[in-house]
Amino acid sequence: MHGHRGSEFTLRGTGGAGGPVFAATTATVRGPARAMVDEGRPPPEGLGFARGGGRRQDVPPAPPRKEGSGPPPMRDVIALPNLLTLANALCGLLAISKGIDALALDNGNPALFYAKMEAASWLIFLGMVFDMLDGKVARWTGGSSEFGAQLDSFADALTFGCAPALLAKMLIEHEGPLLGYSGNPRIHFLCAAAFSLMAMLRLVRFNLENEPDEDAHQSFKGLPSPAAAGAVASAILFYLVARKPELEMDTGTPTPVGHFMGLARDLDLALPWWFLPGLAALLPLLGFLMVSRVRYTHLASALTRRGPFLALVWLVFGAFLVWLAPIPILFLAFNGFVLFGILRAGIRRPTAPVP
Repeated sequence: MHGHRGSEFTLRGTGGAGGPVFAATTATVRGPARAMVDEGRPPPEGLGFARGGGRRQDVPPAPPRKEGSGPPPMRDVIALPNLLTLANALCGLLAISKGIDALALDNGNPALFYAKMEAASWLIFLGMVFDMLDGKVARWTGGSSEFGAQLDSFADALTFGCAPALLAKMLIEHEGPLLGYSGNPRIHFLCAAAFSLMAMLRLVRFNLENEPDEDAHQSFKGLPSPAAAGAVASAILFYLVARKPELEMDTGTPTPVGHFMGLARDLDLALPWWFLPGLAALLPLLGFLMVSRVRYTHLASALTRRGPFLALVWLVFGAFLVWLAPIPILFLAFNGFVLFGILRAGIRRPTAPVP
């Protein structure tokens, strides 16, 4: 039997010393197929032979595939991870656009500014969802490719590198005078640039050092760029809700966080003046952690290491907490993750042997 991609050719017995005998006569075969039969080789499909052997037949072309019948073509399935990656990049672009709109359409209306900035910050978290899904879908469909890996890096640089830094700069310079902080725009730009450029360097290093071995994905070398972006975006959201508790509403009713923030505002418990300069200082710190060798746990691997059932339990309770108080939980989770890596690195730092 001679194998051919997508088809097979059937031999009928053998011709002894004369070689294999094909289910066709040379009298009915002309052109290239005749020469191949004379040499004892099966002609490829499409040169006058029906699939499976037999007499020469005019095989009609396959009817066109009807829409909605059967599974989709494999090329459509493989395109899905790249579409999810582009959706991640779109979230980053839209977040920057929302931030620009917040500044351009403010016109003395702080509620509009806060609403636009809140939407921009949530778009960064939506980009994380797409970033998580594109890798999973690529592995499930066998659609992993070098093109997808490079596209993913560009999308991450935009959504998790540029967008959070620009939003933080916009917030600091717009809200600074309200808290009595008058910083230097050049310093704010340098802080934002440090965050963005270090995120790009980290992504390049990750591509060069990435290994297909599953054991190599139990931890990260340096702070992952989505975690750094989450720390900045959650800090922005925390500031916005503290200044405008009305943002924490659900069908016209304040959420538990919105109710607490409203009480804090009534008690004149305002944010300290150093919150915004602290956010500016956080940007280069996170940038340094992204390119450092500080080990950070791969949370997905850590959750599934003890079995899928326990991971499901943790996910359910985590979803309950996020639903109850999304902004404080995200703020504590992302910034706590950043701090945990620093503390663990300091505790596990090897000491020099005593002579």
